[in-house]
Amino acid sequence: MVVGTDGTSHRKPVELGIQDAEDVQILNGLSPTDTVVTGGAYGLEDGTKVKVGSARDDEKPAAGKSGDQK
Repeated sequence: MVVGTDGTSHRKPVELGIQDAEDVQILNGLSPTDTVVTGGAYGLEDGTKVKVGSARDDEKPAAGKSGDQK
């Protein structure tokens, strides 16, 4: 899935190349300017509004853990 300029998800067929347990080579179907949905795309329907953010947005410290000093 990619995120279009309209802020919605779009299916984009790609041609896959070499794959291993962590990475997949994309041979055709994407351009360097495409914003690719890298997580949570399973079940995401074409045309769904999405919010783009950095991966760090989901990594908030647990309550009481940040800044604790003893």
